[in-house]
Amino acid sequence: MIIRDATINDYTDIYYLNKDGLGYDYPQDKTKEKLQTVLNLPSDKIFVMEINEKVVGYIHLSNYECIYSDSLVKN
Repeated sequence: MIIRDATINDYTDIYYLNKDGLGYDYPQDKTKEKLQTVLNLPSDKIFVMEINEKVVGYIHLSNYECIYSDSLVKN
């Protein structure tokens, strides 16, 4: 198992994870555009997990403030 930073080349795998695993049928070309946008945001980070050189999962970290707890990100 390898965990690494996502790259734009991961958009197809992320598309299928979202579609088949989570039921989000967001168009593949828009997934690529959105991934590029998020990869360029200084406040966000995406990691993918690979097994045998195949992306099998990802996590998207983003600053998030809520009204029911203290901040989870320390500046």
